[in-house]
Amino acid sequence: ASIQKLPAASVLTDINFPMKGRKGMVDWARNSEDRVVIPKSIFTPVSSK
Repeated sequence: ASIQKLPAASVLTDINFPMKGRKGMVDWARNSEDRVVIPKSIFTPVSSK
């Protein structure tokens, strides 16, 4: 479980806002919907269904 938390932040950040970088994290964090949709596809695409 703890393993997913570490890569989750790094992977999501690179995929969501690779160009914006740290600044992108602010807008990304504000969008709870986007943050939830992306990890579902990466970590549990099959489990979701």
